[in-house]
Amino acid sequence: MQKLVFAIAALTLTIVPYAHSQTPAIMGHTLGESVQDFVNKSPRLSNTVAGCRVVSDKKTAKKQKLDWELCQQLLTLVNGNGSGDIGANSCGPEQQLKDITVPECREFHGVAQFIDGKLASLTTKLMAPWDQVYQDLTVKFGEPIDKGQKTFQNGYGATFHTSKATWLSPEYSVVATESLMFNRVDIRQVTVYLGTPEAIRRAKSEVGQPKSTLD
Repeated sequence: MQKLVFAIAALTLTIVPYAHSQTPAIMGHTLGESVQDFVNKSPRLSNTVAGCRVVSDKKTAKKQKLDWELCQQLLTLVNGNGSGDIGANSCGPEQQLKDITVPECREFHGVAQFIDGKLASLTTKLMAPWDQVYQDLTVKFGEPIDKGQKTFQNGYGATFHTSKATWLSPEYSVVATESLMFNRVDIRQVTVYLGTPEAIRRAKSEVGQPKSTLD
C-alpha cells in the first residue's frame, strides 16, 4: 500500500490525468456507495452481517462459527456509516482452492475502505493473467498514463518480469500491479487499487513522510 501511495503521489505532480465523467465499477462496486449498499451486493457478506446481529457474546459467536471481534467491527461500521475497512475475512470462513487459501466470498478478496460512510477505496487481488486484467482495465478506464515492467533475476541467472500500470483522474486513481505468489514465476496475481483523492491523502498521512538521509 505504501508503494502505491507514493507512486500515485509522484505521478500526480508531473502528468495530466486521464479524465472520466464517472468512476466505473470494479467487482460491482463504485466509489461513493454506502456501506449498506456495499453489503447488500454480496449475499455472503449480508449473511455474515445478519449472523453477527443475533450473537450476544463470544461463546454464541463461536457456536455460529463467527469471529466476535470481527462482528463488532463490522456492525459498528454498518450501523454507524462511519470510517473503517471491510476485508476479505469479513466474508466469513475461508476455504482451500488448490494450494491457495481464499475467502469464500471471492469478490472481497481484498480490502474496501470507507470514509464517512462512503466507499473511498477498493483493493482487489485477482488470480488472472496480467494481459487479461490489463485489457479489462483499459476498457473501463481508457489507456493508462503510465505503464512499465520490473525485471527480476533468480539465483540461476534467469530473468523474469512483472507489470504495472496507472490511471489518474480528478475523481480517482487506479494502480494495477502484478506480483509473484510464493516466489514462484508460474503463480501470479494482479492487485488492483481504486481510490479517491481523499483515500490517498489519508494513506499518505498514515505512512508519513520518509526520513531524509541527511537528518
